[in-house]
Amino acid sequence: MPTAAAAFTCGYYSGNALTVRGDLGPRVREVQCLLGITVDGEFGPITESTVERFQSWYGGLTVDGKVGVHTWAALREVAGGIHG
Repeated sequence: MPTAAAAFTCGYYSGNALTVRGDLGPRVREVQCLLGITVDGEFGPITESTVERFQSWYGGLTVDGKVGVHTWAALREVAGGIHG
């Protein structure tokens, strides 16, 4: 499980609220930034499929295209390793 010490943020959002297709705003921008995809703040089909690919690649996560507590932690851990 990722540790809090490894957390990285792009600066749009630092929480871990459930973020899903159809959502708009800073949470979505944070997801997109952490995934390294176009940041437009709209959680559409491209963001959803990219989240699913990340979840599958990372392992141990439910592959559902939703960004919940565990996916947030994994995204920040991986991004921290890339950007940190």
